[in-house]
Amino acid sequence: MPYGSSRGSRGSRALNPDRGSDHGAAQRAAAEAAARAAVAAAGDSAPAWQALALVLIEAGKLDQARDCLGRAVGLDPDLLAARNNLAVVLQRLGEREAAFAAYREVLAIDPDHAVTHNNLAGLLGELGRFDDSLDHARRAIELDPRQLGSYIYAAIAEGRLDHREAALAWLDRAQGLAPRSGAVLLVRADLLRLFDRAAEGLDACREAAALEPGNGKAHETMGLFCHALGRDEAALEAFDRAIRLLPQPAKALAHKAVVLLEQGRSDEGRSALDRALDLDRGLALGWFIRAETKIFAAADPDIAAMEHLLQPDPPSDDERILLHYALGKAYLDAKDAPRAFAHLHQGSRLKRATLLYDGAAAQRQMVAIAEAFPKARFRRLDGVGQPSEAPVFVIGMPRSGSTLIEQILASHPEVAGLGEQPHIERLVAELGATYPAAVAALAPGEIAALGRRYLALAAPMPPGVRRFTDKAADNFLHAGLIHLALPGARIIHCRRDPVDTCLSCYTKLFDRGQEFSYDLAELGLYYRRYAALMAHWRAVLPPERFIEVEYEKLVEDLEGTARRLIAFLGLEWEDSCLRFHETARPVRTASRSQVRRPLYRSSLGRWNACRDELGPLLAALGQA
Repeated sequence: MPYGSSRGSRGSRALNPDRGSDHGAAQRAAAEAAARAAVAAAGDSAPAWQALALVLIEAGKLDQARDCLGRAVGLDPDLLAARNNLAVVLQRLGEREAAFAAYREVLAIDPDHAVTHNNLAGLLGELGRFDDSLDHARRAIELDPRQLGSYIYAAIAEGRLDHREAALAWLDRAQGLAPRSGAVLLVRADLLRLFDRAAEGLDACREAAALEPGNGKAHETMGLFCHALGRDEAALEAFDRAIRLLPQPAKALAHKAVVLLEQGRSDEGRSALDRALDLDRGLALGWFIRAETKIFAAADPDIAAMEHLLQPDPPSDDERILLHYALGKAYLDAKDAPRAFAHLHQGSRLKRATLLYDGAAAQRQMVAIAEAFPKARFRRLDGVGQPSEAPVFVIGMPRSGSTLIEQILASHPEVAGLGEQPHIERLVAELGATYPAAVAALAPGEIAALGRRYLALAAPMPPGVRRFTDKAADNFLHAGLIHLALPGARIIHCRRDPVDTCLSCYTKLFDRGQEFSYDLAELGLYYRRYAALMAHWRAVLPPERFIEVEYEKLVEDLEGTARRLIAFLGLEWEDSCLRFHETARPVRTASRSQVRRPLYRSSLGRWNACRDELGPLLAALGQA
């Protein structure tokens, strides 16, 4: 969001992307005609060429604006506003390396050009260089404390570096400058979503919408929060308001499509997605979602359309990531593993560069968890937790069949499938930074209180429901804590062939978490640590409360495995469990399309067709 002004610098006028947004086409045409007349009258006047460029920018004619700004810089190399605005236009056109060089040229002439420090902070944030972005945002604020955008860039950089309190502190300063800024509130909402504080983020969206009722972005972001909180009907209403208000509603339509697809309303979801892509053929999010909804053949025209969007690069790394994963999936469908992995490797490298994952720390954590829950501790504290038998925890690595297991269970009339709930992670966070060592000091009453707290966080069950599922992906880390706090709960561990599991993880772009899955070697090492921790749980947890299900056996013998699961839950058998693909319920995981279909065998041994692409993974797993 490059904008603002720099005091004391020659030619300091900067590009404001919002300027003129409420002008009609007639006003823009008149302004362009006047600016062209001024250029014709003035001849070789750098300010006249820059003035024309600004009008062209407002009209969306970026290529022509670039040419005009190049002319202005050629006529007057010291006209810093023209140089800065040329960099901004290059940035908007997706030519980020050229934009970076242009910003650096401005700073070489005037190291104290505040607007350029501000704009460079934004560009570096797009490139994932958050430390550098923060440095330039701070410098811009030192030079001109009135630049609202610099505080926003600083907040975004701190947030992406996981400096949470610092990020929100920058936004507090921004709100001090602009107490009624919907833009600041929406950035706060985005950061709170990143920090898994959805309820607070929704409040920020509501405040932004109250300040600016016609702000379509506020309603779109509100829809995302409602969706995150499981309020799907409210999310759809918010997206519909955003679609009516936004001048370009393609992304809001794509978000609406996701909710509809998760609800099993496939025809409506695909229709919304088609509308989104009709409005914006360059919408990377739309192509990514479409890729998840279909099976590609080699000559599918969608493949060529997505490849075209990568030439030249789209304007952000986030969009490149989406397109690379979509194309990876498309080429895998088309049985072209080399091309598939060429895209998957590029997408995963870009994604990995945005993450702070520490594999050694993950290993230390799992070792510490196993040591904190020896068998003797379970014997000493047997039965002290909250005795409810309602919770059923479905655990395991992502992509191991846990969504399918939950769908089978949720097809029983006495089981509610709640999906991935954050409650156990919240309890762990409340235990503090000394977890898992803190478990040794917990008194029996405190352990029982943890169980009661979990049940209070879980949604009240409808009449007739005796069990509910929680399949949060990271709960395998906390199976010991779960059993202590909720000794009546059942824990179902889903297992799948290690290489198939890791391959499926690597080919998926997760909404959040799973930071280990974006590098083949790190993924293999993480799987081995997970397997060692599960071996510990297998040895210390009672078999009447902990069972394991192999995905391959489930596929080979659906009814036998399903009957075993229902018996484990202490329920009577229902044939509806075999018709799991007909069960109408929201499914939010990456497996949402698979569980809408009858069981299929094509995913068994899938990795053999990709063996040549998986060298680092096989080595890390010890299968090279």
